[in-house]
Amino acid sequence: MVGYVVHHKTSLYDDVRADYFRNDPYVWFSPYLWSFCHLNQNPRIEVGMTVLWLSRADREYVCDLVFVVEEAIPFNEAIRRYMHLDPDLAQRHFRQGMTYHAAQLAKSTATTYVANMTRSYIPHPAVSLEAEVDSVRSRERLGAKPLALAWARPSVPLRIRAIEQLCSVVRDRALTRISGALGPEGHSPGEEGPLR
Repeated sequence: MVGYVVHHKTSLYDDVRADYFRNDPYVWFSPYLWSFCHLNQNPRIEVGMTVLWLSRADREYVCDLVFVVEEAIPFNEAIRRYMHLDPDLAQRHFRQGMTYHAAQLAKSTATTYVANMTRSYIPHPAVSLEAEVDSVRSRERLGAKPLALAWARPSVPLRIRAIEQLCSVVRDRALTRISGALGPEGHSPGEEGPLR
């Protein structure tokens, strides 16, 4: 199955890279949720697909989240299912997203992607992946720009056929795979176990 590499902004939280705005994809709750970021660009996301989230750190792109799609549900169903479970999730993900993405959410196709938590994880430390993505893209598409150029302006999700090759690099290079939610004391109301 094909997948995507997607650019987002992150910061360090207790030495772990996570979404700069603490909102989307939301990794402070289990399961991880993705409802807004880049979805107005209409990527063709399918259940089972892997999305590698990359951010810029020390002038290179690093993978800081492996998000495998378990389920695609209408946004309003995600609100009903998850919003009441955690006040931070309600405020930082759902309410903030509804404020800044009202036009996107007005569409009947507004969707939340729910992560498969047995296969999704936060690689720690974040894994350098720029050279590998550039290599794969140059093989898959003649004239593909390297990430440094492709994402120099507002970025678009990049569809990758050899996503498993990139996943293997991340798996092999990550010293630790954090398989649960980030949050106070390493857990959130949405998860069953501690931060690993």
